[in-house]
Amino acid sequence: MSFLTELLITGFIASYGYIAIFVIIGLESAGVLMPGETVLISSVVYADSTGNLNIAMVFAMAALATILGDNLGTGPGGAGVCRCYCATAI
Repeated sequence: MSFLTELLITGFIASYGYIAIFVIIGLESAGVLMPGETVLISSVVYADSTGNLNIAMVFAMAALATILGDNLGTGPGGAGVCRCYCATAI
């Protein structure tokens, strides 16, 4: 996978990779339709092939985002994002 090191976006991914992982997976866990699994798998492949991201940090950001997103999505008393989706779907 040497083609990943030749892309122009590698500097952007190395700089904002952890933040992007946290935001996208956190929003998906909160109930917003986002490609969380795709971001996690592609960031692990990128981290393994280029070495620009630390795989342990990728997993730590994903775990933290999942926990916080789940808590924000259900909210106190279930009044979070999931309840809004259910109300608009009916």
